[in-house]
Amino acid sequence: ATYRLDGSSRFQKGRKFSGFPSMAFAWRFNEEPWFVVPFISLAKLRLGWGQVGKSTVSPYQTYNVFTSEVYGNHFNDAEYIRGLMQENFSNPDLKWETTRSWNLGLDLQLWRGRLALSADLYDKTTFDLLQKRKIPLSSGYSVRWVNQGTINNRGLELSIDATPVATKGFEWALSGNISFNRNSLRDLGFAVDKETIYLEKDKALQKRYYLGENIASSTYLRAPANIFVEGMPIGLFYGYKTDGIVQEGDLGKPLVEGGSPQQPGQIKYVDMNGNGYIDDQDRTVIGDNNPDFTYGFSTSLSYKGLMLSVAFDGVFGKDILNANLAQETDPNFQSCSNLRRDYYYNAWTQEKPSDRYYALGNAWSNSEKEFVTDRYVEDASYLRMSNLSLNYDVPIKKNKVLGSLNVGLSAGNVFILTKYSGWSPIVNSFGGNMSKIGVDIGSYPLTRTYSFDIKFT
Repeated sequence: ATYRLDGSSRFQKGRKFSGFPSMAFAWRFNEEPWFVVPFISLAKLRLGWGQVGKSTVSPYQTYNVFTSEVYGNHFNDAEYIRGLMQENFSNPDLKWETTRSWNLGLDLQLWRGRLALSADLYDKTTFDLLQKRKIPLSSGYSVRWVNQGTINNRGLELSIDATPVATKGFEWALSGNISFNRNSLRDLGFAVDKETIYLEKDKALQKRYYLGENIASSTYLRAPANIFVEGMPIGLFYGYKTDGIVQEGDLGKPLVEGGSPQQPGQIKYVDMNGNGYIDDQDRTVIGDNNPDFTYGFSTSLSYKGLMLSVAFDGVFGKDILNANLAQETDPNFQSCSNLRRDYYYNAWTQEKPSDRYYALGNAWSNSEKEFVTDRYVEDASYLRMSNLSLNYDVPIKKNKVLGSLNVGLSAGNVFILTKYSGWSPIVNSFGGNMSKIGVDIGSYPLTRTYSFDIKFT
């Protein structure tokens, strides 16, 4: 059992310190008299509970911070005044963010460690999250640091390490892991009324939720991509569902009340609320940035002084919002910098109708350019060879100068297998901004690296 008392000068008096207890229990039941399984050399049960804290708030956010500012006519000293301006909206009540968790684990080692297995069940609840909250600009500021919200993560982690072959000169080792995590937003952290949302067609639900920040501020996708709904996974993609392309003899729903219906060759949007036209309430969940599971595995072969090792990692069941597609697939492509070749050569025509590619030359309205749709959501599952290396311990005769010499070749991010049409599925354009999660817009892809190294003593 332990007890931590952590303090941070980022908080004001009375909130600087917070206590975090924890307890752990382990039982090597293979050492009990009744356990008689010769090939199991270790069998351990683990149980733990505890709390940890985070103080990752920008410095001085609990105080009013002032900066100098110049007012008046820069070209007339008599009208040139320097003053002080408050640059932040302080929050003296900020306190530690806390995560409370428990875990149940089992460790097994077989045949004196030649095979090792580990399994962990966990449940983590984080409350009083430290985050920037958008506030009305009428306050004079755009954001304020707050303790807001409660989220939960629970899951299962499995790992295996094995040495199938181990002789005097040769060894082969394997390892792998897989992790299943499910998160949910337990509490928004601020008062908000329940609002109508359509998660299924023609089925109105009353939910407490809020929307993330707009993806962009220019012509395309000037709308939020994420929705945060109590009781559901964090940062689901939110936008308009589509049902292919309007075909000859059919008409799509108008994009405004009383407007003209979508014509053949244009996108057919799904009218979720059944009012006969497309509006904000027709937006629904169109994807999930949270993966079904993540995994990794590696292997190494060593023969005398030579070692070859390779490592893989992957994700399954994860979506990405490829925001680049908004401009790269604009049917009025003459106004764009480029158009994807498949949208150009497979475009809908009367002679060659398509249910995926729309007709060229049908300019989108400004509102349609802002739409976040399921056409931009792509499967970002992948398998990647993250590292490949070859090392050799050069045999050195005993001498007074050189003790050891190792030379090696390695490559990183060697290749990736994915259906994602962007540069890379391992991307998040807005970093740690939780209000814009899982979006790819102009992101730079991961680089492939090669290296040669010499190590000596």
